[in-house]
Amino acid sequence: LQVTVCARVIAMVVSAMTVRTPSTVLPFFSEQQEAAQKPKIKAQNIFSFSSSSCCSRLLSSSMTFDKTAKRLDSLIATLEKATGTAPSSVDPDDPWARTDSGKSANVFKVSCATPGCFYRLTVPFEKRCPLCSFKDKSKIEPQFNLLPVDEILKHLPARNSSSSSSSSSSSSSSSSSAAAPAPAKGSAGKVPASGSKGPAQPQPELTNEQKWDSALVKVGKIVEIGNHPSADALYLCQIDVGEATPRQVCAGLKKYYSVEDLSGKRVCVVLNLKPVKLRGVLSSAMILAGDKDGVVKVLEPPTDASIGDQLFLEKKAPSAAPAAVLDPNVWKAVVDLLKVQDSKATFDGQVLVTSTGHVSVPGLPDGSGIH
Repeated sequence: LQVTVCARVIAMVVSAMTVRTPSTVLPFFSEQQEAAQKPKIKAQNIFSFSSSSCCSRLLSSSMTFDKTAKRLDSLIATLEKATGTAPSSVDPDDPWARTDSGKSANVFKVSCATPGCFYRLTVPFEKRCPLCSFKDKSKIEPQFNLLPVDEILKHLPARNSSSSSSSSSSSSSSSSSAAAPAPAKGSAGKVPASGSKGPAQPQPELTNEQKWDSALVKVGKIVEIGNHPSADALYLCQIDVGEATPRQVCAGLKKYYSVEDLSGKRVCVVLNLKPVKLRGVLSSAMILAGDKDGVVKVLEPPTDASIGDQLFLEKKAPSAAPAAVLDPNVWKAVVDLLKVQDSKATFDGQVLVTSTGHVSVPGLPDGSGIH
């Protein structure tokens, strides 16, 4: 305790020095070291000095701050050894330095950028050096942007679930007991706290048909096609799918189709995948095509299908509520079940159709994948 008090008093004095003030505390430290090294000295005699005398010696010094700090560390180490006190490797005033505080990797210390200032800021919670701001607030700009509150909360250590649950349980039980008579004890002898949430229920696994119904696939027409500005293997297409404006699609079909082959062609387009940028150009849909041993063929809707007609499973109805944005994992499961069978596109063995007929994939053998 005496070592801690001593260190705190000296640290307060050093913290008050907002510039690197010289120091001549060497004689004082030397006296204390000699006293500490005496074999039978009492610990309390080492600390027999007043904080005012310590301040006066520090403020009238001639050594640099760094040397003073090193000297101070040496003295504290000597005092700890003499008194049998275990040394501490962390700052007692810094909760983020403690190993039991749930230190986050996103919280770290950085030195103040002002020349001559020794303060270390805790990022992201501090955006301004308090020492520099104290001297002249008008001339100091924030050195780090302060994160929003929700971001700061993410960096904070997680609460102890056991303590928080026990405290909430005790408060809930006390309030419930005041509001109503005590209920009869069950087999466990406990009653769930009012308003408490049970464990999250697992979501039921989607059936294959439900996975297909989550996708939104429609008939579209390529109304404009050209080369991608920065990708040699991609076309940049504008596809009419019956909406107010065409969908822009980056299609990797350049190796398999010429511009003339695709211009004006009707294709099957997935519309509710998350838009992505491909080599800096936004693509907001995807053309479906079959593939086998390097041979690629786009899916072809019935010749009399209308632009915007929805694809669905044969003998079923079109999906009434496809996902707004299709889950990538669900789409991957759908792709795994898309196959070519008898030159027709199928999902899990069921033929894909529009209101006017089936979707075909000419030129590919049975079992070819579709993606």
